[in-house]
Amino acid sequence: MRARFPLGLLAICLSVVAPCLADQAANIDYLKDCLTRLPVRAKPGLENLQLSCPQLGQTLVNAGLSDQLAEHWQKQLTPQGLRDIQALLERYQGDVLSPAPRTDSISDIAQALRATAPARSWWQRVGDWLRHLLQPHSSSGSGLLDKVVNGILSALTARVRLVLFYGSVALVALLLGFIIWRELRMAGFGARAARRRTLGEAPDLPGVTGERTTLTDLDERPLPERPALLLRLLVQALVQSGRLASDRTLTHRELIARAGFDSVDQRQRFAAVSLLAEQFLYGGALSASADAQLEHALREGQQLYVQLHSP
Repeated sequence: MRARFPLGLLAICLSVVAPCLADQAANIDYLKDCLTRLPVRAKPGLENLQLSCPQLGQTLVNAGLSDQLAEHWQKQLTPQGLRDIQALLERYQGDVLSPAPRTDSISDIAQALRATAPARSWWQRVGDWLRHLLQPHSSSGSGLLDKVVNGILSALTARVRLVLFYGSVALVALLLGFIIWRELRMAGFGARAARRRTLGEAPDLPGVTGERTTLTDLDERPLPERPALLLRLLVQALVQSGRLASDRTLTHRELIARAGFDSVDQRQRFAAVSLLAEQFLYGGALSASADAQLEHALREGQQLYVQLHSP
């Protein structure tokens, strides 16, 4: 990769050197003329570029750039580098883009930073007093709260202190058990969730009744009803195998997204059955030429049902 000039460093140097140069306008004009005479695919290096621009090296010296460029710049100089140098020279020949920053507001800012803190309210003062009262005032001393607690404990018998200790431990254990029970209940564990997993209860699907069906029942149903019934069988198998959460509000397309499968092929088979059931549910009908496609999707879905029940 060809090295590029450190243009940031060059810009800083030009900001110092440019005002002291005698005739930068002539140098800029020569660079412009040189760039028009260079071939399209000029080889890098000062010697190659001087074949078209004999005075290029002297022009860069006159512009005060020979000491500001990178080491071995004579071998790395390219037409793009010349364009960057020309742009920088023109930049520092022009007017200043923005005026110098104003400093007349610095005094007001410093005065505002030295302003006194606002007065504290009575509630803040009470808090400071309590904090001062309870905190220990030395490394060996203790605060008022520690003294009160130690005085109460010293007045109790050993048996009472033991009862208080074990009572506190039991209270903390009960609290932790209650928290764990609530989390498990919210996660769907418990008797009801176990019963639903045992029975393989599937989500309620639009247009599908809750009657128990098997694969042998599909052939006895009309063709438009078969996708929905097969979908229910597949969902039951997914719930029983732990591949789908028993959420009763899922749509046909949400079932495709949330169910877990062993391969992409299984998901595609399930998606074909689910989309067909959705199409028949909302009034869609397949053409006569699509009956073969429907039968193929049902056959693939039945094979998927067998795969989901296999160990």
